[in-house]
Amino acid sequence: YGKQCCQTDLSKYYPNTPIDEVQVAQGWFGWWLEPDSDPAHPSTCEGCKAWHRPEWREANCGPVCANRIHSGNNAQKYFTFYSVHDAGMYQRVSGLTPGQRLRFSVYMQGWSTNANYGTSEGQGTMGMRIGIDPFGGTNAFSANVIWTNVQDVYDVYALYTLEAVAKSSTVTVFTRSAPTYGLQHND
Repeated sequence: YGKQCCQTDLSKYYPNTPIDEVQVAQGWFGWWLEPDSDPAHPSTCEGCKAWHRPEWREANCGPVCANRIHSGNNAQKYFTFYSVHDAGMYQRVSGLTPGQRLRFSVYMQGWSTNANYGTSEGQGTMGMRIGIDPFGGTNAFSANVIWTNVQDVYDVYALYTLEAVAKSSTVTVFTRSAPTYGLQHND
């Protein structure tokens, strides 16, 4: 897990400064809807949903969160605290032949609650889905991205799968979540 580059507020950071809160698995990148990018996505407000950039971390925190790892010794997690997000991960895959049929599969789970431990409760939807950009772009908001329908799975892992046809020698695969309510934990 390494810190993703780069901080955008150059009044506070030097150019090319990695983001401490965005630590992603090798080969993957975090993406997010930038808070305050428009009036509908404020980072602070009275009586409305606050939008934040999630934090990305490794999931291994010992026995208390052993259910956060599907297999192996670790997993990627990202989360917001008392706020909402539209965010996920992406990875570019190269060496493909245009016209080649692709399948992207990934195990995911959501955890959303106002409690510090236990099962999820109180969330409208986590908006969990996966996507493929068959042209290899990295903008999750591009019309080129083919998305699955939302499938929320809480507290256990589920396999998400999507097929598409490559339109380039490089494609991009995405994960995504967009919780409705700003609960204490939107993981």
